[in-house]
Order: sequence, then C-alpha cells, then structure tokens
Amino acid sequence: MKKSMLSFLALAITTSLSAGATAASLDVHGDIKVNGKTVIDSAGNLVQNKTNTINIADYQPSGDAVINLKLMVDGELQTYKIVYAAGKQVSEEAATNGAVSWKMTWGDRTESAMTVTTVNGDCTDVVRNEFELSNAYAPVDLGHTTSRIDKFISTFASSTCKPELVDTKEHKTDIYLMTPLVKYDFKYGENKTVKDCILVNYSMNGGASYKTRTLCKGIGLVEFGSYSNEAIRYHLTSVE
Repeated sequence: MKKSMLSFLALAITTSLSAGATAASLDVHGDIKVNGKTVIDSAGNLVQNKTNTINIADYQPSGDAVINLKLMVDGELQTYKIVYAAGKQVSEEAATNGAVSWKMTWGDRTESAMTVTTVNGDCTDVVRNEFELSNAYAPVDLGHTTSRIDKFISTFASSTCKPELVDTKEHKTDIYLMTPLVKYDFKYGENKTVKDCILVNYSMNGGASYKTRTLCKGIGLVEFGSYSNEAIRYHLTSVE
C-alpha cells in the first residue's frame, strides 16, 4: 500500500475518533496506574492516598483497659480514670484527694440500650437510654471534621436529689464533632513515649468552643483540659 494511502487511512481514523469523542467509552480490564501507582483499581474504585486518613476507632482500646490521668491544682492531686471493657468506655471517675467527686458508669448494655449511673457529689441519678440511632465516626483526613450522633429516649430510673424525675422520659440527640489536627508521638512521665497519637479538636452538641485532646492508637484519651495552660491539663500517668 502506498504511503499516501496509509496517511489517508490514519487521517480517517483520527477524524472518526475526534468526531465521536462525546459518545466514546474506554473499557479497561485491570488497574489504571500513574508512575507505577494504581489510581483506579480493576473494580473501578478510585484509590486515594490514605497516609493522612484517620479512623477514630483505632484510637481506642480494643479490649479491657484502665487509663489513669492526673492533674495538680494548687498542690492538690486530682486524678481521672477511664475504664474500658471490650473496647467500650464503661466508667469515668474524677477524684480529689482520693474521694470520688464525680463518676459516670455505663452498664446493662444491649445492642440498642444501656443504663447510665451518674454520681455528682451527694447526688446519684440512674437513667436507661434506648437508642433510635447511634453511629460511629467516619474515617477522615487530617484537618477535616468527622461526626457521630446518638439519638435516644432517656428514662429516669432513680434520683436521690430529684425524685420527682423518676419515670419521666426525655428525647435527646447528642452530636459529637472531632477534627484530627496532627499525628505525633506523645511523651509523658519520665522519658516515656507512646507512638502514633493524634491531637484533636472535640466538641459536643454545638459547643461554642472546641476542647483539645490527645488520643493514642490502641489506648484512647491520654491528655485533655486547657492546652493554653498546662497547669490545668490532665496528663496520662499509666495504662493498666
């Protein structure tokens, strides 16, 4: 075939492709890669760089654990304890000089309900929460905000300070927002370090100001309070 004929055929094919570009499709069997890295897999899913993607669930204990923190205020030791069972937070305690001043305990859990007991000074309230909706934090990139919601009916089972509330019901919706800001290694005590921690901004129910906290992978909350004043910030002392 003459060279002129080949040129004519090439031009015809090019013209045909250009003319039908709006209706054309590209059928690829396998991954699409750029510089050796897959950007679209064989199933058609976009493959993104997940180096900076944070799954908040990874920054909680996976099993049983007791997290102990402390704070010194005017020479007085205050302690804070968080207890986990099977990765779920079941008890929080704040104590001053060994006397419990505040305590919240979660128990009698089912798939859709749990009992919450709150001790605040001399008052003890027991409520039963039945959940209509409860979700987990979605994975999110650093600097982006993720959320979770609990929508439930809270029924007072008992109250030492407000007995008139017994058997009353309240519809509640708790909204939690969390923004992981940076990953770093958390140092505490005398030359102790926990690898893979995140500094996060946290708020609940549209709070006017965010609370800054540190969570460590597989451990949970290790530092919270004022980040502008270390004197009123709880620090990790031990993990049991």
